[in-house]
Amino acid sequence: MAEPFTYRRTALAASYCDALEGRGILDATSGLFLAAPRRTGKSTFLREDMVPEMRARGWQTLYVDLWSDRSRDPAELIIAVVRDTLAQLDGPVLKAAKSVGLDKLNVLGALSLDLSKIGQPGGATLSDALERLHTKSGKPLVLLVDEAQHALSTEAGTRAMFALKAARDRLNQGRAIRGLHLVMTGSNRDKLTHLVLRRSEPFYGAGVTRFPLLDRGFVEAYAEWLKPQFADGKSFSADTLERAFTLVGRRPEMLKRVVGEAVADWGGAQALDALIERNAQEIQHRAWQEFAS
Repeated sequence: MAEPFTYRRTALAASYCDALEGRGILDATSGLFLAAPRRTGKSTFLREDMVPEMRARGWQTLYVDLWSDRSRDPAELIIAVVRDTLAQLDGPVLKAAKSVGLDKLNVLGALSLDLSKIGQPGGATLSDALERLHTKSGKPLVLLVDEAQHALSTEAGTRAMFALKAARDRLNQGRAIRGLHLVMTGSNRDKLTHLVLRRSEPFYGAGVTRFPLLDRGFVEAYAEWLKPQFADGKSFSADTLERAFTLVGRRPEMLKRVVGEAVADWGGAQALDALIERNAQEIQHRAWQEFAS
């Protein structure tokens, strides 16, 4: 049985991490803002390429997808990942405090964090919580926010973005090694730009970078992965897959669906070749119908 298909973009991940540190051609020390259409591989890239690269550099990673639960305020999702990471690092100390009904822990003898009310009146600010997390981990922090533009849909979410900006400034100012890196992605470039465009927005002055779509290298790697699965030696050509990939908007899930249907319903690789030649628009139409649904 074949292993699941994977495609790594380690060089791209390394270049983005260099940019966050201010060591690359692209300067992302104010934050890395990546925009690309949905289903083109942004989230997969963050989880499978960026996070491993960051951990290899000794960074403490926090990942949150603001569309993972549309019923919750984006601010709640951001605060939850910070609180959960704090809880993991505090471990036995936090458990002991909770066991006797204490929510507050004394930090460095001066700062009291109400862990049950981060970001709420009477509780720790999000900036305070991130500073606590940085102190506790002893590592640079990196917060990856997927579909970050959704934060601007609520007042609390907008305040959370300003709190992240404040935390970034506090943990980075005057430090040789930055304490907090921010990575934010969006499927709507115009909305993501609202985070950086005007003076009234939280990350004014930063830029939005176009996230590169998967290229021919992905198609060729996928074609090679498919080859051993055809006992008769017949396989999909990279040229055919490239054309299909373009028709479905360079969305990897849709390409895999087209290939799967070709094998199951149309008789294999040769049938897909013929179908694309006969009716390429049909494939594109069906792909967009599925995407819209």
